[in-house]
Amino acid sequence: MDLDEPTDEQLASEVRKVARIIVQLGNHLKRCRFDRGDMSQDALAKAIGVTRQTIIAIEKGYFVPSTLLALKLARFLGKPLEEIFHIVDDGPAKPEGE
Repeated sequence: MDLDEPTDEQLASEVRKVARIIVQLGNHLKRCRFDRGDMSQDALAKAIGVTRQTIIAIEKGYFVPSTLLALKLARFLGKPLEEIFHIVDDGPAKPEGE
């Protein structure tokens, strides 16, 4: 039985749907790039050793970077980590068991 494999766009669409539900990390990466003299996504990607698509995905909130990648971005941009990334506030956290 041959099953049609999903296209790249269908997979990307599903990932975006899941990311909107799971991801609770916001960022100001685009603003930080522009604070550094209108740096392009491509230039930032090359400087830290990732693809431009990775930078795009982080900026759009489709991808949460690893701790190592987040630290590389902060170091390169000369910003504290908390100035680039922040937790999206969904209200007060509830203790376990409630």
